Amino acid sequence: MDLKSEISCSNLGKHPEYVDNVCNSKFEHSVVKVSPVRLPQEKLANLVPQVLLENPDIDLRVLHLVRDPRGGINSRINIKWMKDYPTPDLASTARKLCDTIVANLQHADRTLTELKLKHKYKMVLYKQIADDPLGTSKDIYNFAGFDMPVETEKWIIESTTPSKQKLKEKIKQPYSTVRNATGNADKWRQDAFFQRNKVIERECKPLMELLGLERVSEPEELSSSAVTVRN
Repeated sequence: MDLKSEISCSNLGKHPEYVDNVCNSKFEHSVVKVSPVRLPQEKLANLVPQVLLENPDIDLRVLHLVRDPRGGINSRINIKWMKDYPTPDLASTARKLCDTIVANLQHADRTLTELKLKHKYKMVLYKQIADDPLGTSKDIYNFAGFDMPVETEKWIIESTTPSKQKLKEKIKQPYSTVRNATGNADKWRQDAFFQRNKVIERECKPLMELLGLERVSEPEELSSSAVTVRN
């Protein structure tokens, strides 16, 4: 039995030499998605400089996806990765998540200057993708130096503007790639509620300010209730 037959996606981490060989010998380009939880200490500073140092001849391009913490935490709550308000853990988890994002953004601003000057670092907001999935995707392809295939363009359109029937079939599947893109970035405003967002905004103030995000307004029903109580 050869090495290839013994390897599956679930244990690729045990055979990095196989992955290196495939990437180097079978493909001209490699695209790697790295979630913050997969980074050493969840820091971009612990990965990108090392990659550049060890591979001085590669054409490295960094696409940095950042999401409004209220939307990101809402999604994590929906898929049961986090407990919802009023759990005390919400504040500490939100703070840790946002502090990590701020640190990574600051690292990019301070130390990835050369990549920025060469237009090889790009930050994209999740809201940009949700508001204009096709346009933003074309921009990303252009940033990477590729032309978008017609098949990919068709898939993006079908996945982000699905029929009512298709959306109904996929909406309850949290990991489905099919979503109605319109308003999806701000869907947390409907799914979430004021008290949860108030906690997130308090703990994530540095990130909110860095991204220029506005706080949510107090719901009208809460304001009305407050007026009624005072009277």
